Amino acid sequence: MTIPKPENGRPGIRDGFGRWVFMAMAVAVAAGSVAYGLSAPGFGGDSVTYLTVAKNILFNHCVSTATAETAACIPHWGGNQFPGYPLAIAVAGWLAGLPIDGDGLSYARAVIVLQSLCLGAAVYRLGWAALQYSGSPRAALLVVAIAGFSPLHFAWSRWMLTETLSTALALWVLAELLLSLHQRRLRLLPLALSLAAAFFVRYDTIAMCAPVAMAAFLLHRPATALTRGALLALLMAMPISAWTVRSLHAGLPAMPQADYGVGHLRGQGYYAWLTTWTRGFYEGTQVAYPFAERKYAQIEIPERVFASSPDPDGLRRLLAELSARDGEPLPRAIDRAFAERAVARRQHVPFDAWVVAPLARAASMWLAPAYGFGFATQLGTEAQHRVARDALRGVLMSHASNPAKPSAKRWSPSTTPWSCWLSCSPWSDRGAPSPAQMRRCCWRSPMSWPRQPLWSCWVRQTRG
Repeated sequence: MTIPKPENGRPGIRDGFGRWVFMAMAVAVAAGSVAYGLSAPGFGGDSVTYLTVAKNILFNHCVSTATAETAACIPHWGGNQFPGYPLAIAVAGWLAGLPIDGDGLSYARAVIVLQSLCLGAAVYRLGWAALQYSGSPRAALLVVAIAGFSPLHFAWSRWMLTETLSTALALWVLAELLLSLHQRRLRLLPLALSLAAAFFVRYDTIAMCAPVAMAAFLLHRPATALTRGALLALLMAMPISAWTVRSLHAGLPAMPQADYGVGHLRGQGYYAWLTTWTRGFYEGTQVAYPFAERKYAQIEIPERVFASSPDPDGLRRLLAELSARDGEPLPRAIDRAFAERAVARRQHVPFDAWVVAPLARAASMWLAPAYGFGFATQLGTEAQHRVARDALRGVLMSHASNPAKPSAKRWSPSTTPWSCWLSCSPWSDRGAPSPAQMRRCCWRSPMSWPRQPLWSCWVRQTRG
C-alpha cells in the first residue's frame, strides 16, 4: 500500500495516513519493548550505581553515589556516566510513586516502561524524518522497521542500563541529521539538544559528532560549515560546561573518574593491564567482575598471560598479594604495580598488546555465539564451553557414523544450526537438544536470525 502524497509531491507530517502508519509502528515498538522488558527485567553490573544516584536525585535532590537512605549527599559527577540515565530512573520512580526503600525490581519495571516509550517516540521521529528526506514511503517504512525491531538492540529495553535510552537519543540525532539534509542547512538547536542529552546518558555518544561534522561540510561551504559547526559545538557544550562548573564547585576533580568498586580513584592500573592481553568478551568478565566485587581470590588468569609476561614470577607474586586483600579496597601500591606491568607488557609484546588483543576483543563481541544482545538467552562462560564441546562431539559422531556424507545433511540450516543451539539456554544444562527441540527454538529465538546466513555459508562450504 502506497502512502498518498500531497499536491507538491512531497509526503510530510500532514499526510494523515503516513502519520498514522508510523505512529502505529512506533506504538508496536514501544509495546513490544515494554512487554518483553517486564517479562524478564535485567540488572547489569552498573544498575546498582544508577539506582543509587537516581534515589538521591528523587528524594535528596542531589547527585551522589552515597546510600540514599543516609541522605549523606556526597557530591559526585553522576555515577558511572553523567546523571542522564539516573535522572530517567528518578522520573520513572516519581511517576510510579515509588518509595526511597523500594526494591530494584520496582524501579526497573518503571524505567523499562519509560525508556521503551522514548524508543518508540524516537523511532517515530526517525521515520518521519526519513519520509521528509527521501520522499519514499517504502524507504521510510524500512528505516522504521530496522530502527525499531532490530534484534541487535530491541531486547536491551529489559535492562536497567543506558543502552535503550542512548539508542533512542542516537535515533533522535539521526533524525535531525536527515531533516538537516532535507532542509539543506544544519539544524543547530535540535542537534545540540539531542547530542547534549545523549552525552549526559553515555559518554561514548560523543562519537555522534563525527557524522554531524560530515553533514555540515556536505550542506555548506567550508567557511560556513566551520562557523555553524562552532556554533553547534558551543550550544552543545553549554549544559556540559554548566555541569562541569557545578562539579568543580563541589570539590570534584576536573574530569569524571571511573569508579571500579575498589576504592576512589583506584583500579585504573589493573584495567590498563587487562587491556594488554584480554581477547574475549567472557575472558574479560572472569577478571573484571571478581575485581569489581573485591573478590580478588576468584580472579582467573590464563596461563598464556604468564608465558608471554616479561616477569611471570613477579606477576604471580603480585596476584597472590592481591588475593590476600580479598574484600578490602585495592591498595594504591598494587594498582601502580599493575600499571607498570601494563607498560612493560606493551613494550615486551607490542604487536599482541596493540593489535591482536584489541581486534580479538572486537571480534568476540560481534561473533561470540553465546552473546545474547540483551535477550534472556545469554549463556555464561561454563555453558558456552559445554555447548561448544557438545557441538564438536555431535559433528564428530555424525561424521564417524556416515563418513561418506560429512555433516552437511545432519547439520543443515533447516534442521539443527549451531547458532540456534547456542542461543537456546533452556537446554544448556541438559546436554544436547533433540532436532525437534532445535527447530522449535530456532523459530522462537531472535538470536538465530543474524547468525543464520553465516551458518548457511559454512554449510555450503562443507558441502562444496
